[in-house]
Amino acid sequence: MANSSFIAKLLKQEDINIEFKANYNLDSITKSICAFLNADGGWILIGYHKKNILGVIGDIHNLVEEIELSAINNIEPQPFIYIDSEVLKGKDLIYVNVLKGSRQPYSYNGEYYIRSAGSTIKANTDEISIFVKIK
Repeated sequence: MANSSFIAKLLKQEDINIEFKANYNLDSITKSICAFLNADGGWILIGYHKKNILGVIGDIHNLVEEIELSAINNIEPQPFIYIDSEVLKGKDLIYVNVLKGSRQPYSYNGEYYIRSAGSTIKANTDEISIFVKIK
């Protein structure tokens, strides 16, 4: 799969929203999922940082399931996401595809997150009120 790697193709895209996570941190990943739901959707790539393939340490299948369960159990309303993993250059990577949420605003453990300048941040009251007024 080295030459036809999905992740390699994803990294060549210039017009996509993507957030790179060097390490596996479930809380940070779930916040990013929430932020992408409140934006135009996007991708999260875990185990990759500054053009370096770092990989994810641990049982990759359990980690993928853990991300899915965290999103389902802690994000409201229920999100629609796709999570998978791939081995690239001998290292496990996880990718998450988050579609733009159709029922914004989305919250993670009662807090709202948004995308700003390519990063995930906690929404302030003004930003939350904009979501409520739009809907």
